[in-house]
Amino acid sequence: MKSHGCELTIETHNMLISEYLNMGETEKALTQLKEMKAAGYAPTSETLSLLKENLEKVGLQYLEADGQVGDEGNHEKIELEYGEVDSQIKRVEKDTDTEVATRILAICEQKSWGADVEDALSGLSSELTNKAVKKVLEKVHQNNLKGFFQWARNQNDYVHGRHAYKALIRRFLDAGEVDSAMDYIQEMREKEIKTLPNDYAQVVYHCGKSGNLEKAIEAVEVMKSSGIKPNEQVYGALVSGLLEAHDDKGVESVLQSFLDVGQFNSAISAFVKVGNLDSAMRVLDIMKEKNCSSNLQTYYLSVRGLCDAGKTETALQLCQNMHGEGLLPDLKIYNALMDHLCWHNKLEEALKLFSEMKENGCAPDVVTHNSLIAGYLRAKQTAKAYEHMELMKAEGCSPTHATRRLFVVNLDTKGGLDNAVQVFQKAVENGENLSIDVCKCLLKGLIKAGKLREALKIFEGLKVVDRDAYVIMLRGCCNLSKFDAIEQLLAEARENRIQLPTATYVVLLQTYSRAKMFKKVASLFKELKESSGSLNGPRTTTAILDALNRAHQLDAAVDFCGHLIDNNEKVNSRQLKYFFRLLIKAGRTSEATEMRKNMTDKGLVVPEKSETQAA
Repeated sequence: MKSHGCELTIETHNMLISEYLNMGETEKALTQLKEMKAAGYAPTSETLSLLKENLEKVGLQYLEADGQVGDEGNHEKIELEYGEVDSQIKRVEKDTDTEVATRILAICEQKSWGADVEDALSGLSSELTNKAVKKVLEKVHQNNLKGFFQWARNQNDYVHGRHAYKALIRRFLDAGEVDSAMDYIQEMREKEIKTLPNDYAQVVYHCGKSGNLEKAIEAVEVMKSSGIKPNEQVYGALVSGLLEAHDDKGVESVLQSFLDVGQFNSAISAFVKVGNLDSAMRVLDIMKEKNCSSNLQTYYLSVRGLCDAGKTETALQLCQNMHGEGLLPDLKIYNALMDHLCWHNKLEEALKLFSEMKENGCAPDVVTHNSLIAGYLRAKQTAKAYEHMELMKAEGCSPTHATRRLFVVNLDTKGGLDNAVQVFQKAVENGENLSIDVCKCLLKGLIKAGKLREALKIFEGLKVVDRDAYVIMLRGCCNLSKFDAIEQLLAEARENRIQLPTATYVVLLQTYSRAKMFKKVASLFKELKESSGSLNGPRTTTAILDALNRAHQLDAAVDFCGHLIDNNEKVNSRQLKYFFRLLIKAGRTSEATEMRKNMTDKGLVVPEKSETQAA
């Protein structure tokens, strides 16, 4: 694959790591992980979990202080280490917090705060957490708000954290009790709980919204005296609140009091958000009157506002004016302009800006490339769009889910699909290697259009196929009930040792169960269990049980419910009731009764909306 000049995708890297781990080749898996990171990719959470699990089996640990779990361009920083509480336990804790909060709310809603309420809550004091208290504070009746907060504070082994205070302050502000909100912000500072400008910004906004400019200014002064410097967020909240109150005099007074560029930028942002572009442009004039120089953020906010208002020429002119102040547009400004131009079918102008930004030493990012690809596609220049995606990769910028979606959406338009097929065929004739990303876009488009035969031809012609390509084809075949093609694809996937995700197995199980191909359901479920895929999550468990019920695979369903009980996994009540009826009908009443009791006692039955509403 590498010798043919085809780069490994993130999916291929993850698949190889998973396969090495499944074969017990831990060292090879770690080597592949290093290659993956060197190529600029981040492993998925599923791969990292599998890696951690395999290392723990041999008494090792995986440490990564700044690791990243990547999924189509969205990254979440994590730290993995031996003994860390896993996501399943965290999910159980989250459910527990919700249950505790629900029980507290049920008691508090019965009567006004008093000794009897505190007595009723005493049994729950040991279960208090900051998350549970926050949930209560967000919903408890206003009359019981302070009472509950004080009661929780007095319980042993519990201390109010920042989130609890924030929820309380927000409730006071929503009720117009600004003084109470400020009192509790001050209490946070006294207790050395982290206090941020955003906390004061909420107060300032609500004061402005109620038309109380004096109170808003007072809050800003208190903030300053507390040693916290007001930032753009605070001043923006002040202007936004006054705008919502239609207090034009207050807005003008605030603008005239501003002195630095950050304050003026906050005002421009507030005006742009409400679509008041004339006032936003007037701020630029006030800045000139006060000899306050604009910065890149000033121009970005102004350009974005002009683009949103459809004033393209003015936005471009403003961009040119930057040179007079010794400034060059940055990436955000170029992206805002190019996205607007491409969206409004002004591709040539966007391409000129693209050349200009490179000449100015400003490197494009994925947003830049996606905008231009979208521009090409809107102009029906499909071949150019594919070429640009290759350019994007050559410049070290990996296509994202959003990039591929642009192609799929375009292929749904008239002529787009035919053009794409022609591009592919021409590339094959010329001996060119199109990237796997391009091919997957084309496969999705063909399947969406119901052209499975053409999709299969292209799939068979691919020199390199990763897991995602199989997933795309299998889902398409399931939608069209093409069982021969499904069997062929599954056989190839097994031969190539490609591990399909649980979601794909679920789709396959449902497809075969609806077609009453019950033996296939049994064999696929067995294959799913033997894979390292996760069987967790109410949607997944419910879909699997539904497929087993349809196929009357009672032994498999009993085994699956045993897995749910052992792992504290929930399932929808409707599918569970149907399963129990099937068991009883088969003469296995005692088995159904015992299982129903176990699952109910452990809280694993998720009621339907109709049941919740009836209750």
